[in-house]
Amino acid sequence: TSDGACRQGQLLQPLAQIQRDGMARAASLTAWRQVQVQLAQFRQLTLQVQGAIQRNDTAALDKHFGKDFAFSMPVSGKVPQVMNRAEFLKLGALYTLETFHISNLGARVWGGVPVVRYQAYRTAELGSIDRSGEFVVVDTWVKEGDAWRLSGRLLARPDPGVNPAK
Repeated sequence: TSDGACRQGQLLQPLAQIQRDGMARAASLTAWRQVQVQLAQFRQLTLQVQGAIQRNDTAALDKHFGKDFAFSMPVSGKVPQVMNRAEFLKLGALYTLETFHISNLGARVWGGVPVVRYQAYRTAELGSIDRSGEFVVVDTWVKEGDAWRLSGRLLARPDPGVNPAK
């Protein structure tokens, strides 16, 4: 009987491994689905913020911005320009966002803080200054109550890239 029990154990080991592999794949699929849900959620929030900027809707922006919102824009050779929430909302009166397109959106959570990055292509003016073109945007979000609020935004021009063939 011990010989039969040994053979039964040998037969069950591969089945147990298949079950563990299946559980690992299911956990991986569940994690992937959670990431997809988070990406969709932050893509929607990003579109809502950009739409509010386009409409100059300060009430909607105020709803999306966290209490400590800060907007940062690096300036070549200078200290980055940083605006707090009130300054950014006030500047919005001078800003005209005609069109925008978002691509390459990605999100990652570090220590409970979602960081969303994307490329924005836009046609825009700040007063009489053309602010059109491609930008890289990095947003950090915080949970305030039951809602995600935009805590920080960094806006910069992308690197033109290097072509190693040249």
